[in-house]
Amino acid sequence: MTNFIKSLINPVDDRQLNADKLWKLTIGDIHFKTAEDIICSLGSFFSPQQVKDEQLKKGWQVTGRETLITTLAWLEQQGHSSIYNKTSERSAGFELNFYLKHHDTLKNTSLLAWDLGRFATLARLGQYAGYITEDEYWAWMEKVAPRLQAAYKSWKQFAEHFLLGREFWLRRENGNNVKRAVHFLLRNRHSPWRMLKWNTPLNTDSELAWHHDNPFYVDMNASEEDKNLAIYNYYSRMVEHDSKNPCLLNAFGVFLEKHLHNKEQAIQCFKQAIQYSTDFEPPYANLLSLYTDEEQAGGEGEKPQKIKKLLQDWIKQFPDSADAHYHYADWLFDSQSDNHPLIEQHYRRAIEIEPRQEWHYESYGEFLAIAKNDYTLAKKMFQRAIDLNPEFQPAYDNLARAEEALRATSGSRL
Repeated sequence: MTNFIKSLINPVDDRQLNADKLWKLTIGDIHFKTAEDIICSLGSFFSPQQVKDEQLKKGWQVTGRETLITTLAWLEQQGHSSIYNKTSERSAGFELNFYLKHHDTLKNTSLLAWDLGRFATLARLGQYAGYITEDEYWAWMEKVAPRLQAAYKSWKQFAEHFLLGREFWLRRENGNNVKRAVHFLLRNRHSPWRMLKWNTPLNTDSELAWHHDNPFYVDMNASEEDKNLAIYNYYSRMVEHDSKNPCLLNAFGVFLEKHLHNKEQAIQCFKQAIQYSTDFEPPYANLLSLYTDEEQAGGEGEKPQKIKKLLQDWIKQFPDSADAHYHYADWLFDSQSDNHPLIEQHYRRAIEIEPRQEWHYESYGEFLAIAKNDYTLAKKMFQRAIDLNPEFQPAYDNLARAEEALRATSGSRL
């Protein structure tokens, strides 16, 4: 994997890039910047298998070449534009409000920016996963890029229309993460959107000067150790340019923990991500994971207070987060708190918010059996966990123990 694939770089002068191909790559970059993955590239900081499982399969229901090509064809020929085009003043609810608010803006282009922007993203992911070849990727992009360029006048207009399409798809306003990504791509002086004109000639051999000290350049043609160093430098430079972006700080923290095992610096990244965000939840869970490691929590005396404050802050900031309530209840239970009503309150709240997570029921059942000797209700919780996930073995084990306890005249604990 390289940041800039060989076909993009001038073979005589590697400081020159093919502007046509870079333009086609970067129209998919809203997704990659939002995810804090590498931009203007056919590569990814994730492994091909992770992209297959966590992005293509879960996010797109794409499981191979056939479903990829079918989805790309739908985005090119129909997409969400075909759904939006059916809305009118006779629509109702969200669709009516959206139509009345944005009809004049979208009357000539519909949701083309959204459909073809997603097309560019999906094609890149599919190529990286190995479902299509690089040549096939460029052939697809040669078809759609001119349509997109002809429909809009600037990167700013493209981004605004992309966000409108995303809002129509979500049926609610866009979150701050994607807005931050768009702002960065439009404003940062190193962004390919700032370096490339919207009307860059396509399907030509036009070139663009590119300097290796650009923060978006990552040399991935190296050993695994050197690749990690290159990615570390990428994130470090990006943070210098986007220091208050919680999604970026969180992604950097995850990389530091998973790949460099630098937990101390990862903790600082997660703390900063929390500091700079009021609507981005992942760093709370990531910081909790590190805090529960005794060696990284400052010792037994300091650890409980750190965790307690983090969990309380998490719930305060995200009162409707099932994860926050679940983790707080679990921590109280594991800490052998005798405040059983509080523990039960948070388990129940987690289940109320997210009733289809099997581990919520399994953990609540353990609490009921161990702390309250309520094996009857515990049994119901374990059964519910099994109903949600028939392969969830811990629930089967605890269900058997609960049934045994109910049969025992001694009432021994689970």
